[in-house]
Amino acid sequence: MKVEQIFRYPLKSGAAQALPQTDVNPLGLVGDRVWILTDPQGRFVTARECPLMGQIQVQGSRFSMGDNLSPLAELGPAQPLSIWNRTQPGRRACDEVNAWFSQVLNLEAVLWHLQVDDQQHYGDSQPVMVLFQATAQAIEQALGRPFAALQLRPNVVLSGGEAFSEGQLGNLILGSAELGPIEPCTRCKMINLTPESGAYDRFDVAPALRQLSPDFVAGHHFCVRTPGQVSVGDTRQ
Repeated sequence: MKVEQIFRYPLKSGAAQALPQTDVNPLGLVGDRVWILTDPQGRFVTARECPLMGQIQVQGSRFSMGDNLSPLAELGPAQPLSIWNRTQPGRRACDEVNAWFSQVLNLEAVLWHLQVDDQQHYGDSQPVMVLFQATAQAIEQALGRPFAALQLRPNVVLSGGEAFSEGQLGNLILGSAELGPIEPCTRCKMINLTPESGAYDRFDVAPALRQLSPDFVAGHHFCVRTPGQVSVGDTRQ
C-alpha cells in the first residue's frame, strides 16, 4: 500500500494543490482549508452553490482565477463563524479582496482565515480524507468514461487497496504520521464537479456510485493521532 497522491485545498471548495510531501498536525494537512468564503450574513458558501469556486487558486494570501490576481488579503480581528453545526473564529479579509471575490464569482462574498490556534479546519468533517485509487477506478469503469480521483477531493490517495474498503484500514501509519479512522465520507453533488472546468458535468455520477456503494460513500475520514510528515511514495508501515 503506497501513497500515490497528496492534495490540499487551501480555500474550502477551491482548487486542489498537489504536493510531493506535507506535514500533518491535529488540524490535518498544514495549510488545508484555512480559508473560507461566506455571504455578507456570515453563511458559508461552497462549490455546491458556486461551482466557479473550484477554479480559485491560492498563492499565500493572494488568490487567482486564470490570469486575474486578487489584492493581498489583509486580515482583521477574529469573529465567530457558523460552519455546519459548529461555531469557529475567523479573521475577516479586507474589503479590497472581498470585492475581488464578489466580482470573479458574481456573488457577494466575504473571505475569512482560520485562527492559527483553532482546533478544527474549515472542512466538513475530520481533517484527512483517505481514498483508494481503486475506488476512483471502479467509478470510472462503471461510468465507462474518465473519472479522476481528484473529483472526490481526497487528501491522500493510496494504491494497493480494494475499492470502497478504506473504512477497513484501521490505524494508518504513513511516513512519520499516524492517522486514525473516524467515519466514512458520504458524498454530495460535488462528485459531479469536474476540477478542470469549474462546472457541473451534465453526466450524473450518482447512479454509478449508488450501484457500487448503496450508502453513497467513497473514501474515509481520518483524524491525526501522531503529527508528522507524509510523502508521495511512502508505504504503509
